[in-house]
Amino acid sequence: MVGLITDMKMTETKKPIMRAALLTSLIFIAAALCIAVSTGAIYYFEYKERVEQEALTSNAYVKEIVDEYDLLPWLIGEWYFDDGLGQAVDPVYEEKYSLLDLSEISEAEIMSYPEEDRTAISRMSFDELVLRMRGLLGSSSFKMMYYGDEDAVPAREDLTVMVCCHYGADRGDLSDMEWFDTFVDYTEADHPVLTRMYEHPSEKYDYEYFVSSTTHRRYLYIYTPIIREGRMVAVIIACREWGEDEKIVVFTSIKMIAISLLVLMGLSLFAFLLNRRYIRERTARTIETEIQRSEMEIAAKIQLSQMPGDFTE
Repeated sequence: MVGLITDMKMTETKKPIMRAALLTSLIFIAAALCIAVSTGAIYYFEYKERVEQEALTSNAYVKEIVDEYDLLPWLIGEWYFDDGLGQAVDPVYEEKYSLLDLSEISEAEIMSYPEEDRTAISRMSFDELVLRMRGLLGSSSFKMMYYGDEDAVPAREDLTVMVCCHYGADRGDLSDMEWFDTFVDYTEADHPVLTRMYEHPSEKYDYEYFVSSTTHRRYLYIYTPIIREGRMVAVIIACREWGEDEKIVVFTSIKMIAISLLVLMGLSLFAFLLNRRYIRERTARTIETEIQRSEMEIAAKIQLSQMPGDFTE
């Protein structure tokens, strides 16, 4: 009888304690999941912000160089319509205009020069710009293209040059410049952000993601415009293969989530073991208490049974 009562008491004691232990474990696991997911999300957005800041820094350096050319709108037109651009300039013109500062000359003044001189000046300016760009970005990380349909001949006043700069750890693997294929045969559907910036000029930078139909890779473009007289005459484009970055971010996030889960599940197991130890100790005390109480009850009953039943005699 004593054993049956003790077992019942033990069962009644264990139930709330086990429920508390299970609830504690579930809380730890839920906290682990929340912290792990939050950590992964924070890492992703921090990584994305860091990538964008790197692109903006790269664009700022390029913009600083391009912005030095006050005659940029005129130069862009000259470069576009010059079939001999990139060819060696006559040494006579190189010597004659080696000290020419384009920041101190107006378009009206340069238009007073002979046509051969203007062509030489525009070619020298182009060679200088390319040399400075490649010195800053590397020989395989820079290219200039024009906004719009290459099959159509735009008006000189509508020309916008795209200075594309690849950046990031993976640019060294793209010496064949395959990432520039993403801008070949430009269409508005492919790059709506660039079109919007062209139609609504603003100094504010913008960005977009794009999946190339030729390379089937996902790219991130950061656009930094150059505005002259209310028109976007140039746009600096930092290009990065974002697909590779996403793989890095996802893999790192998974590792961080796994580590968080392991740590918090370990804490959960530790808490569960502490609860089990507490249950055993409390159960032992309960058994001892119940045994003592039962023994006292039995002893009291024995004593009562030995006492006379009638105290009136």
